[in-house]
Amino acid sequence: MKIKIKLLSFLLLLVSFNVFADNVFVRTPELTGKLTAPAVLNLTDWQTIMSCHFNFKGSRKESVRYPQTIIKSLGNNEYSLFIKKGSLSETLPGWKLLTCAYKLLLIGKNSDLNGRSVFGEIYLLGQEHGEMSTDELKDMQNKNYVAKILTDKTQDLKIAIAPEGGIVAE
Repeated sequence: MKIKIKLLSFLLLLVSFNVFADNVFVRTPELTGKLTAPAVLNLTDWQTIMSCHFNFKGSRKESVRYPQTIIKSLGNNEYSLFIKKGSLSETLPGWKLLTCAYKLLLIGKNSDLNGRSVFGEIYLLGQEHGEMSTDELKDMQNKNYVAKILTDKTQDLKIAIAPEGGIVAE
C-alpha cells in the first residue's frame, strides 16, 4: 500500500511541473557541386557545420555535427565539392529550439596579401543568431526542403574575398 501511495505521489509530482522538450531532427543529403574561387585565393582547409541553438534556463546552448567535407582543386580556380549526408537529432527536455544552420567554413591564402590567411563562413541554410520563426524551424526539419535548397546552393557556388578580407559567397 505504501508503494502505491509513493508511486501515485511521484506521478502527481511529474504532472504538476511544466515539462516540455523540443525535438529536433535535421537531415541533410549527400551533396556534390562545384566551387569557383578568385584567382588570388588558394583554399587550404574547409569544414561543413550543422548546428542548432537552444535556450535552456536563460542560457544559449548548442548542438553541432560536422559532415565530412571534401574539396579538390580542378584547376582554373575551380574546386569540386563533396559533402557527406548529415543528421542532427536531439530531444532535450526543458530546452527551447531557437535556430538551426548549415554552413561551409573556408580557410585559404590570399596571394595579393603575401599569402596571408583568410577565413569565411558561408551560410547555406538557416542562421545561428537571434531566433527563427516556427515555420523556418519546421522548414529546417523538412528533408525535401533542405535537400532542394542545399543542392541548388552547392551546384555552382561562387566565392570572393570581401573588402574586409574574409571569404564570402558572391
